[in-house]
Amino acid sequence: MLLSEALDFLNRLQEIQAQFREVGYPNVEEKGYFSVIRWHEEDIKQALINQGYLSNRQNVKKVLESRTGKTLQDRSVEEGWLILEDCLVDVEGLQARKNKNS
Repeated sequence: MLLSEALDFLNRLQEIQAQFREVGYPNVEEKGYFSVIRWHEEDIKQALINQGYLSNRQNVKKVLESRTGKTLQDRSVEEGWLILEDCLVDVEGLQARKNKNS
């Protein structure tokens, strides 16, 4: 049973990688990327609900046609740097530079 589950997982992983390539996401293994965030229309619907708006098709379309996607991408990168650096304190065994300017 364990072997078949592992094979199913590997097959699914290959399918996901193929989907990423189809939509233009980088191949994580080839280009050194380790994290890709994908937002879905369902996420917009939930955000609309959370902020007191109707989660109907008209509102989702307005969000998709706005600058929201670019803003989300830009801010995610900015915040991502802070998050990545904050996470470093939890990594055991990192070697520190002797001089921070080197």
